Amino acid sequence: GTAQGTPASTKYAAAVRRYAEAAHQGLAEAQCSLGIMFEQGRGVDPNPGEAARWYRKAAYQGDLAAQCNLGTMYNDGRGVPQSHAEAVRWYARAANQGYARAQCNLGYKYDQGEGVPQSDEEAVGWYRKAAEQGNPSACCNLAVMFEQGRGVAQSFANAKTWYEQGASMQHIDSIVNLAVMYETGKGVAVDLGRAVELLSQAADLGDRDARRDAGRLVAALNQEGRQAHEEGGSSPAPLSGRFPVESQAPEPEPELEPHSGSGGGATTHLGGGARRPPGCRLS
Repeated sequence: GTAQGTPASTKYAAAVRRYAEAAHQGLAEAQCSLGIMFEQGRGVDPNPGEAARWYRKAAYQGDLAAQCNLGTMYNDGRGVPQSHAEAVRWYARAANQGYARAQCNLGYKYDQGEGVPQSDEEAVGWYRKAAEQGNPSACCNLAVMFEQGRGVAQSFANAKTWYEQGASMQHIDSIVNLAVMYETGKGVAVDLGRAVELLSQAADLGDRDARRDAGRLVAALNQEGRQAHEEGGSSPAPLSGRFPVESQAPEPEPELEPHSGSGGGATTHLGGGARRPPGCRLS
């Protein structure tokens, strides 16, 4: 066997010890960081209950990242009983203090009508706040609202702008949805070559569906040529877009503080699942 993973494991375990020491002394950032380690099983066995417990301690001290993370635990029913109302309560606490990831997630709850009355307008408002702070999931979600004309006047131009913003931060769903615009000619001239480039970029970021779709488009281009597509001849089956996502806990790095105190930091969404039906997802 290889010991390749040992140095990282040792660093994570050392990080857990440092965070635990500071967390037991009441430092909110360390409590949130320790929660992340328990949630993701870094340096410790995964333990959602312990993650939620430490997030809660930090959240009650006003830590915005912990409030958002605790909201997601309630949203998903991990380590705590599932509760949309509690998820909304914690997202709102952080969102109202300007924390971008929570703003995106609160927008998603309004989008879906989970724990709050459904409201496209409220969803757009919160997505916009988060997107303007550079949250990539919110950029994608706001683009979807513009593309679908939900809670805002339909505008393919604005949709493209926000997808590009998300794509510039390597947000996979933004990249794929932008590719769909080029493939279908929504708000842009049809450009299958550009669509393939974007799908290849998403594939390089690890998206298997994008790799398959890029291959299909390339095969169609090789077989039929661009002219047939432009003249309305047989063309590849249209790609389907992916729609909003939620922001999740930041990835901890032992050398760096995993606590995400800045509202505008890059985020990742945990968990896969189907990403192509109409609608929005948490950030």
